[in-house]
Amino acid sequence: MLSLSFNIFTWVSKIPLYLAIFLIPLFFLPFTQDILDYPKQILFLFLVFLSLIGWLGKQFIQGKIILKENKSLYLILFLILLFFSFSTIFSLWPAASFWGWPLGIADSLLAFFSFLLFGFLFINTFQSGKEVRLVVSLLLISGVMAGLFTLLQLYGVFVLPFDFSQTSLFNSLGSVYQAAIFLAILLPISLVLAFQIKKPIFWFTFSILLGLIILIDFQAAWIVLLLGILTLIIFGLISPPGKIKSGLTIALMALLILSIFFLFFPLRFAGFPALPLQASPGFISHLEILKGVYGE
Repeated sequence: MLSLSFNIFTWVSKIPLYLAIFLIPLFFLPFTQDILDYPKQILFLFLVFLSLIGWLGKQFIQGKIILKENKSLYLILFLILLFFSFSTIFSLWPAASFWGWPLGIADSLLAFFSFLLFGFLFINTFQSGKEVRLVVSLLLISGVMAGLFTLLQLYGVFVLPFDFSQTSLFNSLGSVYQAAIFLAILLPISLVLAFQIKKPIFWFTFSILLGLIILIDFQAAWIVLLLGILTLIIFGLISPPGKIKSGLTIALMALLILSIFFLFFPLRFAGFPALPLQASPGFISHLEILKGVYGE
């Protein structure tokens, strides 16, 4: 009986995390005032706390709390939470800073706490490399689906029947440029998996992600991709000799060159989708805004 209960709580702790990874990039609610941000955050909170219940139930059955040995990471998570807690306590509107309502819920203490809790649960729930690869695979599949939907929207192929979706500006990730940054984060991960698992689906995923980033061609996305590649290269340099395959090294270098090229020479070919104009203050304007904020 205890074994059955333990297995049930184990799945209750894992399944919500799987769902969060897969659903958050795709999820939106068409019949709410805030279609994307608020529904995503509420779903994420629900799934994370459901996973927490499963994890606590598993610890209760075991009769003790078992944590992975990673004191430095736990300390970093605690310090981040402490920092944002102080920010909320000394806020001019503490209640809104904690709940995020009626302000942006993504910037609330509750949202940051859910992100940190997700990280804690992820570390202490998934025990094997196979489980971690499944999580990453779900994220890549979800990202590719969201990216392809974004591309269809940009080309004016509206597959959803809702009025708000009948525009190229809508997608499930935010703005077109936010989508490009998200896809740029996933691209190096898909490349690593393609070399590790050696299945055509991961090369297909890598090709789609790279094609989407090139079609959107957003400077900040290339910078994010560049940072991701450099991070992988640094980890490769400090890894034991022979652990990083030569093919992956060559692919990373090629991707690095491609990123630098498009970063400094943005190109728009015939057939590329029309992108919405992006209005943002220049560097001097940013400095003036910061000077005004600190002056207050």
